Amino acid sequence: GKKGCCSDEGTGISTCNTAKAPDPGAPKDQDESHYPYTAVYEIGGMTCENCVRHVTSALNSVEGTWATVTLAGGQARVRSKNPLNVDAYKKAVESAGYRLHV
Repeated sequence: GKKGCCSDEGTGISTCNTAKAPDPGAPKDQDESHYPYTAVYEIGGMTCENCVRHVTSALNSVEGTWATVTLAGGQARVRSKNPLNVDAYKKAVESAGYRLHV
């Protein structure tokens, strides 16, 4: 399968991809009252801030979503204008090379 930006390639040594992740770009609408649905998910496979940018960008690509991701604790806080769509979040995160745990 697809790997995140950092992988050990079987060597046991984590190496970061030098290609900078896209700027995750927070949504224009940052009024939390417009996002009535929230959840926190555990994200697997992140090892650096570049990983955080990849995951944040992937989650923010889901319509009506505003995500903030932290490396410490490996968590994503997802705010949504619509009922939470866990399948869409999992698909977005997995397509970026990471795992979303519910």
